Amino acid sequence: MIYVVHLCRVVIALVFLAALVSKLRGPAEFVSFMRDLGVFPASAARAAAITIVSAELAVIVLVLTPGAERAGLLLAAALLCGFSLGIAASLKGTQEFAASPKPTRKAAVCRCFGSSGQPLGRHHIARNIVLAVIGATGALVPASGSALTHPAGVVITLFAGALLAFFAIALDTLIALFLPQAVRR
Repeated sequence: MIYVVHLCRVVIALVFLAALVSKLRGPAEFVSFMRDLGVFPASAARAAAITIVSAELAVIVLVLTPGAERAGLLLAAALLCGFSLGIAASLKGTQEFAASPKPTRKAAVCRCFGSSGQPLGRHHIARNIVLAVIGATGALVPASGSALTHPAGVVITLFAGALLAFFAIALDTLIALFLPQAVRR
């Protein structure tokens, strides 16, 4: 089971690292995204952005720190559940505004990993839920500390984790590539 824990650590660390780097490269865009979500007052967007960036950094540090990895994986799972709830609330608010006679709000563009140009959709919620399950699994699966790992097993685990993280990070691009416009969202 030690390989399952390592796989979960790799996926979560890489996904959160990519998210953190993209947010730090465009902090103004991320604050704007937080405002566009419409989940909390616009005046709190900057504070929320700083909190999220700090929490993502904490996840990375904890997941990569021996002895603290389970706390990092649980924090990641909790954050991802919170992100899913925030996206769901934003989507619900966007639909309500669209149904009004004078729609005043459009769907926020995903800024999870930079700017994909894709508006938030149910697939973002699904991605976050899958990642939350990966984080929770890594935190809750028993792994014996004295278990020996085989070098080939470690390499396979690292490769599989990197591949899964790539799919999570590139989700918007993959959807744009393979699904027709009408099927998206």
